[in-house]
Amino acid sequence: MVKTSNGKTGYEQGAFKYRNGFEVNKPETTSKLPDRFEYKCQACDKIYRNPESLKSHKQKDCGKDKCFCCFICHKSFKRKHDLRKHMVRVHDGVYFH
Repeated sequence: MVKTSNGKTGYEQGAFKYRNGFEVNKPETTSKLPDRFEYKCQACDKIYRNPESLKSHKQKDCGKDKCFCCFICHKSFKRKHDLRKHMVRVHDGVYFH
């Protein structure tokens, strides 16, 4: 077991929490990440934790029209995959082309 600078283990400091029956090493503070870890889209102001997520957002989502529409409730989606998930979850898997 690793001891910290004050000589206590992570368990003694309460740094470990349990999630779904598994031990998770949780940082001592849950403060907001510093600005250098935030990647902001200049077009829509969404913030991401890593540059790969921002790049994916720019390629797949940002500025795209919602061109896939549910024929039952008329909710719109940017991706066909999201419309399919919606049909399964909300409309009991109604088939569409």
